[in-house]
Amino acid sequence: MLKKYIVRKAIEYYLQEMQEDMEDAKIALQRTKEPSAIS
Repeated sequence: MLKKYIVRKAIEYYLQEMQEDMEDAKIALQRTKEPSAIS
């Protein structure tokens, strides 16, 4: 029971990290597309 809970929490955490990395990647792509936006 506890093991399932830990695994589920680990997966949720991993997916959240992946989502944040994707957001960062999108922002980075937008910055490279718009040279004027780079400060």
